[in-house]
Amino acid sequence: MLEDQKLLNDVESYIRNERANAEWAVKVVGDRILAVYAEIKDDYLRERGSDIEDVMQRVLVALSGEGPRYRRLTEDAVVVSEDLMPSAVAELDFKYARAIATDVGGW
Repeated sequence: MLEDQKLLNDVESYIRNERANAEWAVKVVGDRILAVYAEIKDDYLRERGSDIEDVMQRVLVALSGEGPRYRRLTEDAVVVSEDLMPSAVAELDFKYARAIATDVGGW
């Protein structure tokens, strides 16, 4: 997704035309994409909007210079969250994560 020329052009265009910083441009363009996904009738495709949101959040964190805010597990734990983005799951240490419970999301 980060190599998508349309996405890159939209962000760059927003920066130039609105004289915005990169973080704001990513946020605005990402929100536009998410609005399109929210209108999709197909449940599976509409839920892919969360993947888009995840990528955009990771880009915003990278642009801010901050590192991820996930806690490192050091002992057995059950991870409970309202929502858990795929990137957060990918960073979990499954040596200690015994189960995951979320309020929203799919299998």
